[in-house]
Amino acid sequence: MSNIDLKPVSNNSHYLEAELQERVKSEPVIFDFIEHAVLDGLWYWDLENPEHEWMNGEFWKLLGFDPNTKKHLASEWQELIFKEDLELAIQNLEKHKADPSHPYDQIVRYRHADGSTVWVRCRGMVIRDNTGKPIRVLGAHTDITELMKAQEALHESKQDLESQLSEHLKELEFQKSALDEHAIVSIADVKGNITYVNDKFCEISGYERRELIGQNHRILKSGEHSAEMYKELWKTIANGGTWNGKIKNLKKGGGHYWVWATIIPVLDATGKPTRYVSIRTDLTDQIIAEERLKAAKQEAEDANKAKSDFLANMSHELRTPLNAVIGFAEFVDMGLSSQQMDPEKIAHYAKNIGAAGRDLLRLINDLLDFAKIESNQFDLSESPFLLSDEFSNIISTFEVRARRITYPCSQNMTI
Repeated sequence: MSNIDLKPVSNNSHYLEAELQERVKSEPVIFDFIEHAVLDGLWYWDLENPEHEWMNGEFWKLLGFDPNTKKHLASEWQELIFKEDLELAIQNLEKHKADPSHPYDQIVRYRHADGSTVWVRCRGMVIRDNTGKPIRVLGAHTDITELMKAQEALHESKQDLESQLSEHLKELEFQKSALDEHAIVSIADVKGNITYVNDKFCEISGYERRELIGQNHRILKSGEHSAEMYKELWKTIANGGTWNGKIKNLKKGGGHYWVWATIIPVLDATGKPTRYVSIRTDLTDQIIAEERLKAAKQEAEDANKAKSDFLANMSHELRTPLNAVIGFAEFVDMGLSSQQMDPEKIAHYAKNIGAAGRDLLRLINDLLDFAKIESNQFDLSESPFLLSDEFSNIISTFEVRARRITYPCSQNMTI
């Protein structure tokens, strides 16, 4: 080392670089090391005789060929390179020859001996004569096949992920659209302040979106539910649970609507709620229908009770004229059998039998009228009557029963 000049060759050259250059000239083993260990192919092209090109053994081994079978002809590698890549390489070479600052550096593809593709980074530099005329090109190959395969795999994976993401986004958009068509959706922060509402929420509540964003959910409180219910609701969701229940809400312009609400907390990594998502189903029509059904059921029960009471009373009313008919008929029969009854008495009893029969007919007509009332076919009409006749009919109806009643008295008289 003592004979080596340690001074730099130029202002831009390190002394070690100058030393290496000298050693490459004087020691062929160093060049061999660079050729075989550092590069995947080295070539030296005679531009004055373009068919002549020296290519080292690594060049051909990379492409799957025995170097000993090659004649160092440019046409040998030009038959293996992809046509479009050859055109690119020639164009870059012409630009580099015209302007040394334009780099001769491109990625090209070769067909391997087994039919596969070899990706190569091809770099070179033009060597000029004293006049500046390009006479040679020194170039090197770097095998980047595995890198390109990895890049292609990454690109395909990226495309697959993008495709899957696109499908998932479409599915989510479809689900959101379907949910918005059916459900009333809102999102609130941990204090219950509204941060999002869908169109269905605005439609049913009567509020515009801008009127709801930033407002607390208390704006919808109807007063229907107890403080204990709301306390239990907040306790459940604040602890990370899901709350389900029926809620009556207040509309903007008055009035109310019922919903079945499911409130789900969105939790952070520590399990603490960051916001709450509420999904509601409109139950208003169902609640109204249930209330109407309940009222109709009560009305039907009341009607059945009234009918039962009416039939029980009517049963009693029917017995009264029937008893009169039977009783007076028995009196007449007894009188006729004994031939001792005054004809006027018989006539009186016969009259009473007729009156009782008419009362019975009237009660039967009342039953028919009741049936007409239930079928909405009953018509009211006015007709004159004598109140004294009505009282007489009542007296005659109960006369037979009165005569059969025995009152305890001093003489044990039968009336």
